[in-house]
Amino acid sequence: MPYIFSQAQEAVELGIPLSLRAMCLEFPDDPTSWYLDRQFMFGDSLLVAPIFEESGDVEFYLPKGRWTNFFTHEVKNGPGWFTENHAFDTLPLYVRENTILVLGKSDQTKTVYDYSQDVEVRLYNTIKGAKARLVNSEGIDIGILEVDDEGKLKDQKILTGSWEVKKV
Repeated sequence: MPYIFSQAQEAVELGIPLSLRAMCLEFPDDPTSWYLDRQFMFGDSLLVAPIFEESGDVEFYLPKGRWTNFFTHEVKNGPGWFTENHAFDTLPLYVRENTILVLGKSDQTKTVYDYSQDVEVRLYNTIKGAKARLVNSEGIDIGILEVDDEGKLKDQKILTGSWEVKKV
């Protein structure tokens, strides 16, 4: 929820879509992205490719950069087309490089909680300057998480409770 909520806040402020964000909105200089109508960005960091075939086969395009599978942590390099087969309970969900993804911990059972407390922060192929906005469940900006020169997360003092940082 922390990622979704912060992206929703940004969408409201900037007037851009949150879910089903057309690929060309994030990758305007990639001509292939102009015609993609079977995949989308969820916020600015997650690429989603829904499965339309009963067989579970799906073909999708990854723009330039390193993309990490959210579930398996397998890394693929774009630009390029990829084909995968998925069961009923999975789909291609890829995290863009240089992403700080703030998630609720896996044992979190509520949808409404303090999104700046008891979180898991994942660093996906980050370099100095990567940033993520942290917003609490009231919609109040808590601060910005940023990666420093050594590839570590600075400003961790804005995280409260039991939290952890993972490099993916």
